[in-house]
Amino acid sequence: MISAMNDTCTVQIYTADGTFSSGQLALLAQLAVRYGNGTVRPNNSRLVSMPSVKTADLEALQESLAAEGLRTALLAQDFKPVVFCRGLGCRHGQIDTISLAAKIEERFLAAYETGLPHKFRIAVCGCINNCAKADLCDVGIVGWQHGYKVFLGGQWGKKHSAGKEAAVLQCEEEALALIGRALDLYQKEGKPRERFGDMLGRLGSGVFGTLTADGASQGVNAAGGEEK
Repeated sequence: MISAMNDTCTVQIYTADGTFSSGQLALLAQLAVRYGNGTVRPNNSRLVSMPSVKTADLEALQESLAAEGLRTALLAQDFKPVVFCRGLGCRHGQIDTISLAAKIEERFLAAYETGLPHKFRIAVCGCINNCAKADLCDVGIVGWQHGYKVFLGGQWGKKHSAGKEAAVLQCEEEALALIGRALDLYQKEGKPRERFGDMLGRLGSGVFGTLTADGASQGVNAAGGEEK
């Protein structure tokens, strides 16, 4: 939620797979009239914003949303909802992005929603077209010739930098394990308000080997090596 004046806020709403059913859309319209100003606004991070909600109505709104499978995201939460493209729903898709994104959130959201040094974004792209801009997130996964290419340390916003290509993994579970190691390292070694990519730069290129220690083929790292 985004704090605002006059004891109101904007509520960020999303679904597990990025798809809203007709019933959910109808509910959003009803709740926007009941609790907000009658409008909602989609953004490019799979969220729909409902503005002008009174803070006193938040609990009732969240209960109504949850009853229909709709989730709310806090602006202050560190672990952001995973961004993903259509994956196998696109003719170029190499991996099931929707399923992987759901597994990432199921495994890590509760544990890392807060308590990280700064915000942490993950994106999953189905192919090298990189529609979800995976290389600009803290961890990015791209479908690659029946594997999973991983980028680490990207960011966008006030500071814009592409992540380093760290590894090509062979299966989904390896990707989930790498994300777990990255989050654990960030929680332990990151300084307050330090972004994940800045921490990687401070710790040095050797940290990439630690994060990709499960036998994945190594990609371009901070030292500029070639993919094997």
